[in-house]
Order: sequence, then structure tokens, then C-alpha cells
Amino acid sequence: MVGPRKLTGRGAADSHGIRDVGGPSRDAGGPSDAELLRRHVAGDSEAFGTLFSRHSGRLWAVALRTVGDPEDAADALQEAMISAFRRAGSFRGDSAVGTWLHRIVVNAAVDRLRRRPAIRLTRTTRPAGRCLRGAAAPAISSAIRHLGAAARAVPCSAW
Repeated sequence: MVGPRKLTGRGAADSHGIRDVGGPSRDAGGPSDAELLRRHVAGDSEAFGTLFSRHSGRLWAVALRTVGDPEDAADALQEAMISAFRRAGSFRGDSAVGTWLHRIVVNAAVDRLRRRPAIRLTRTTRPAGRCLRGAAAPAISSAIRHLGAAARAVPCSAW
């Protein structure tokens, strides 16, 4: 197994503007991530598939961790890879190719979260005679934990 290469400064850009700046970039003597992206931009039909295969496990984990649902994660990852495939020619090379892919996946996953309907707490979801502070119904509690700081329970004073 080849470990990550040290980042020793920005490499010279090729004719496509793609720099090889380090990161997990080679499979046992195979081409670097930057080289695969160059080949894809130049029209190699296999290069992007190889690049995706190299990073798919980590990208899947990022998508799943971000959205928390396997179906939404799969959709976000697919949207991200289509976007990366189409926009590969605009990659500036300011970061490693894997970092660029990671950011595209995060953005697609966050977009998917934004499209989800907001959780609405109404009087009917309130346990009879009790405030929703620490003893929220399990489903509401789970949803709030899932959405984190973005979702907040309605304070008791609003009831």
C-alpha cells in the first residue's frame, strides 16, 4: 500500500490547468488522480470511472454521514459524480482531486438536506400536559438529533 505523498508545493499545471498536488493519488503504480482527471478531460472514457472507484468508499461515507439516510446518500453521491464528471474541465488544481470530489459530495448532500421538508411541531405532537424539553417523543427526538442544531424544539412558552 502506498501512503499519501507529502505536499511539497504546487506543481506546474498541465495544458488543462490540472496540478498534481498530492493526496491519495495512486493505486499500486497506477496513474495519479490528477493524471486520471487529465485523461478524462482529454476524452478517455475509462479514466473517470477509475477515479471514482478509487474514492467511492470514502465519498459514500461522507454522503451517508452528511444526510443520514442511505437513499438520500446514494442520490447525493450520484448527483455529485455527475456534476464532477461534467465540470472536470473547470478543476483549478488548487487542491488534491480527492479533496475536490469530497467537497462536491458534501455540497450535493447539503443541497439534498435543504430540499427536505422542515419538521413541524404542532399541538398534536405535544405529549399531553408536558413540555417537549428533554422528554420529547422518540420520533421527534430522533429527528432533532438527526438534523442537529438546525432543528430546534418549539419552546414551551409557544404552546
